Amino acid sequence: MKKNKIKTKLKSIKMIKIKLSVSITLIAFLSTFTRAQTKTTIPLPSEIKQGKLDNGMTYYILKNQNPKGKASFYFAQNVGAILEEDNEDGLAHFLEHMAFKGSKNFQESNGIDNFLQSKGFVLGEQYNAFTNWDQTLYYVQQVPAKDNAFIDQIMLMIHDWSGSLNLSEKDINDERDIISGEWRELQSSNYTLQKKTWPALYNNSKYTDRDVMGDVSYIKSFNSDLLRNFYKKWYRPDLQAIIIVGDIDVDIIENKVKALFSKIPKATNPKERFYIEIPENKETQYLLATEKADDIIDVNMTFIFREKEPKIINEAQLRSNFIKSLFSSMISKRYRQVINKQKSSAQSIRVGHTKLTALDGINQISISPRAGQELNAVAAAFTELERVKKYGFLKSELDLAKKNLKVSFENRADREKDKSNSAWANQLVSYFIEAKPVLSAKWTLDFLDKTLPSITTEEIGNYVNSFQDLNKCTIIISGPENDDTNYPSQKEILAVIKKVKASKIKKFNDNLDEVLKKPLLSEKLPIKKIKDKFNIEGIGEAKGYVLNNGVRVILMPSKEKNSNISMQAVSPGGLASLKTKDLIFIDSAIELVQNSGLGDFNASDLSQKLSTQSARVSLSYRGFHDIIQGRGLVKDLESMLQQTYLYFEKPRFDKTVFENKKQDWKNDFKRYYLNTEKSELYDAISILSSNGHPRSFPNKEEDFDAITFEQCKTIFKERFSDANDFSFVFIGNFDHKKALPLIQKYLGNLSTKPSSESFIDHKIESAKGISIREIEKDMQTPKTSISYNLVNNKIEYTTENALISQVIEAMLYTRFLSTLREDEGGTYGSQSYVTLTDIPKSELSVSIDLDSDPEKTENMIRIIKQELNNLTNDDTYSTDLKNAKTYLLDNRKDNQQSDFFWEEEIINIELFKRKHISFEDYKNKIDDITLEKIQDFAKKYIITSNVIQATLSPKK
Repeated sequence: MKKNKIKTKLKSIKMIKIKLSVSITLIAFLSTFTRAQTKTTIPLPSEIKQGKLDNGMTYYILKNQNPKGKASFYFAQNVGAILEEDNEDGLAHFLEHMAFKGSKNFQESNGIDNFLQSKGFVLGEQYNAFTNWDQTLYYVQQVPAKDNAFIDQIMLMIHDWSGSLNLSEKDINDERDIISGEWRELQSSNYTLQKKTWPALYNNSKYTDRDVMGDVSYIKSFNSDLLRNFYKKWYRPDLQAIIIVGDIDVDIIENKVKALFSKIPKATNPKERFYIEIPENKETQYLLATEKADDIIDVNMTFIFREKEPKIINEAQLRSNFIKSLFSSMISKRYRQVINKQKSSAQSIRVGHTKLTALDGINQISISPRAGQELNAVAAAFTELERVKKYGFLKSELDLAKKNLKVSFENRADREKDKSNSAWANQLVSYFIEAKPVLSAKWTLDFLDKTLPSITTEEIGNYVNSFQDLNKCTIIISGPENDDTNYPSQKEILAVIKKVKASKIKKFNDNLDEVLKKPLLSEKLPIKKIKDKFNIEGIGEAKGYVLNNGVRVILMPSKEKNSNISMQAVSPGGLASLKTKDLIFIDSAIELVQNSGLGDFNASDLSQKLSTQSARVSLSYRGFHDIIQGRGLVKDLESMLQQTYLYFEKPRFDKTVFENKKQDWKNDFKRYYLNTEKSELYDAISILSSNGHPRSFPNKEEDFDAITFEQCKTIFKERFSDANDFSFVFIGNFDHKKALPLIQKYLGNLSTKPSSESFIDHKIESAKGISIREIEKDMQTPKTSISYNLVNNKIEYTTENALISQVIEAMLYTRFLSTLREDEGGTYGSQSYVTLTDIPKSELSVSIDLDSDPEKTENMIRIIKQELNNLTNDDTYSTDLKNAKTYLLDNRKDNQQSDFFWEEEIINIELFKRKHISFEDYKNKIDDITLEKIQDFAKKYIITSNVIQATLSPKK
């Protein structure tokens, strides 16, 4: 990651074109080393069994049944890149990769990887690892809790991670190219720009000079003994914790942990695990970081005020955190009003606290100014802070913020009943690494009830003092390197802030009480009759109703324990329903309404009105259908339905919002598509995949100039004013008899028209035969992006063909992981998808995408072609087939415990006329898929497909 390695000295920083103000000190700050580690006085919930072995290893074990019958195993190392010496740059991350190679009890190369994959486990889903500055974490999830032999092997694997990795010369050398590939994928102009801000953000401490991945040239050449020494020095039981959460017998698992992990010897003369403190500023610091790249568009301005994180986390600290949270919430609401004003100088202003490292935090003001409005945006941000300093907050603001905070914790408490194994495990990792308390829902709510009443507006207002001392402020400005952007200097910025502080600022006036008293929907609606009832074939618990206006409604009880309710409504339409010239309007139309408000409420007032309840409704679309989604608690179902009614019947279209957003939409297009590294590649694939169809031609920047306010209104009303074709699916633990009348009241009164829509086929097909497009461009970091696609329209959509497609997708994932990554070492990873659809017509598509070492591009494409061809005749695929089946069956079984799965199943039945398959039928059909069927399918539909091959490579 350090091709241009950032040194701690400012002279070196200037060499990589970071523009630094002369006001920043010319003496590099020294990092402060400390042995202190954060602790907490708040005990773990009693149901969590914890202990420490004689060798120093910590363990946490918890029984949890989400999902049922499964367990998660996490292994946390209090070790990260910050512990590396200069001659160990990147070794903490490299070591993480090596943990999936051979070990004492898994001797073969890639032994642990192979073992997990033989169980049908997929890297990135059921198992993975990560490294950062201060920790390394390994995990294996979805382990069958009753498979004692498998659990014993998992624990043996973790035992080997602790101190028994082979670290053979061959394995280390094989991994060098893979990590180089990971480094290559990470490189981007945005990442380069981000790194240029580190000397100021981390104040030239050791964090500035450690980017976890390490220098790629060093990764390719370091002496292997250095890695072995790093492993021996830091991977030891006193810095490790094993965390096991799942549907387990806690006592049995604890005995297994003690029996196995107690055998690991205690470290002798261990090196002290040190921590790095970021030094405080001696004076105002200013850093301007720029990067010359097409995808760097925005100017970002950040004001940092440093503070030390507490060494002891106790109830007083939790109360302090509430104050910070309330302050951030209240000031953010004020900033939203500023942003929504006509000709606002800023796109966004955010204020809050961030924990930066183990020992250091920052209070920061982050500003995204509009072009040419940088100083005005600074003035707008500091004016609101100064208003709070002079007058404080209103009691009504604090009362609402307290209600919001209480609601958020109540929602969290309700969801705790369905808290997943991984969510619990990650909390315990944070407890072990940084002493972050694991708070049960009941404890938190009791503490909140005890604490909130005592927090005053004066206390909240006083927190603004954390943003006042400009002598200790670090100002970081980043953006594009060009002649068009006039970056303000430190002197100019400080002068603006000084002017704000000296100005006459009025008190904040708020109509909050009036907003909260006003009903969301003032119109009195009658309860409409139900015209008909129906069943969902294969899903007996789901009950269907046709309302008097033709709207279809399906109600289904939740599979989960919480009080959530979800709503998803779908209708044929989507992009396919729009004329070619109108395609560009749909995003803007939806965003305009969602930023304008509903009914009698503008966006700011609506946000206030909805803030004390959980229900939220959003609109979106796909290629062939429109979507309305709602999420919230059962108690807020009526609000969810009211919002839905208002989106259909009384959406707002604010001209001021449109004028503010229009330039933003163009900038977003440039930022997220046009100026991205791979936009030319995506454009080429789109054109080739459609054989040059006009609807698939990419947008141009000037297209956004054609977006008009009136056309946005027209498009929105075309898509979301007629509820006739919509099917609404509700899933939750609601009272059927109470929910149905509310649905009849609000959805039954939606406007409908007698006409109906169907899926529109625009006759878009790929070019016949083989289409190849090779693109070259200048690159900072040379890499080749490969997109290899197959399209076949000569296939019938059947359940068997759809399931075979799923199996082949799973097979290709693991096969490409083996051949492209492990054997060839040409990529960090690839993405492969196999999709069969019949909307608007039957079509099979296969796509393989990856970033590659440019020198290995031809080999990578050759391997892709070979593996696809091998599907037709290679018997070695039998192992991949077995693993794919295991993965799919296991995944299906787990998914059936979630409401999301059933929501999607019902949508597929209602919208796409698919049939639900019970788990037993699904298992039988998967079991019936033989290697011969895979080979026959591949012969008929894969190797006969049209081919679209596109590459983006560095200019030679």
